Amino acid sequence: MQLDINKTVWISENQLGTVRVLRHCGKKIQYRLPPQIENSITLRFKGRGKTENNETGDLMLKVQVDRGQDRHETLWISETDARTGCQKELGYLVGFWNDVRRVQVKVPILSSEGSVVRLRNRGYKTKFRWGMPIFNRPCGDLIVKLRIFPDTVKAYYRDVNMLKTEDLALEGWVYRQKDEILKNLGNPVSRPPVNASEMADIFNSGGWRANAKFLVNYLGVRHFSIKFNAVENLAFPGQYQKRIQVSSFGSKSLTGFLIRIRSEFINDPFMVTAILAHEICHIIEDQSLSRRGAEFSKEAGQELLELERRVDLLMFLHQLGEFQLRVARQSRKTFGYFNQEIFERMYVILQRNKKTR
Repeated sequence: MQLDINKTVWISENQLGTVRVLRHCGKKIQYRLPPQIENSITLRFKGRGKTENNETGDLMLKVQVDRGQDRHETLWISETDARTGCQKELGYLVGFWNDVRRVQVKVPILSSEGSVVRLRNRGYKTKFRWGMPIFNRPCGDLIVKLRIFPDTVKAYYRDVNMLKTEDLALEGWVYRQKDEILKNLGNPVSRPPVNASEMADIFNSGGWRANAKFLVNYLGVRHFSIKFNAVENLAFPGQYQKRIQVSSFGSKSLTGFLIRIRSEFINDPFMVTAILAHEICHIIEDQSLSRRGAEFSKEAGQELLELERRVDLLMFLHQLGEFQLRVARQSRKTFGYFNQEIFERMYVILQRNKKTR
């Protein structure tokens, strides 16, 4: 027969080193906790177990420390902010209803990529187990990992004599299409260009949906009903769909748009911006340039390639091409239909033309 008795008690970190009283078999047992316990420790009380045939077991008391559960989040800051130190707002979801809670994170000077800032008692409570107190359980810490990005992006512009014939043809296409788009849309954006720090701050505070809302306003498409979803199984980084209503007489009317983004990309503000801006520019091309209304695009092959490149160019004309460049360099991904070098040249071409206007 097992003569030892096993019991478990839960304590909080501030109870370490204190004297506690345990009620056992109608008696009080006074004991002092060690000043430091990593996760748990077992204390043995001699002769406090069961008795049988003149033998008495021990009481084995397992003491478990409840420090709560740490929460991990990411904060994006520029190289300048990392070097000089800064204070940034960080938003994260809490509770059953996913309410947004915002905290101020003080970033120390000379911070580096991957550095961690710890905010006490901003994490989760440990999942309830038997023996824990129901109320006043401690929360873990909020551990904020820093991601550092360059303040600006400078395009690489090779001499025209070094370009391949195909690249020269694409550059000529850029000039022609730019003139055609400006003829139809005028100057797409009259406000100052959005920079990487601004998009990162919006993302830090409100997540990828805050960036989506900003882009809708920035690109001037608030009059359209646009919904955004993140999905796992998506063949492309992003995709836009029309929401069409068909009347009983067979006539079609456009009720809005749905933009979907692959879930793996929603944790990076620059990927989010590049993908969503590209899909919103699809809406601008569809409704303002091609004027399809409630009809679906029927392009295929070379025509589809032309369409996608025109949408890429719209992004650059709306002064959002920097994010295409950042994504292309950071992850070696191009979410459009130009290669990276044409993105670089397009960025320089449009910047140069903007200065001469």
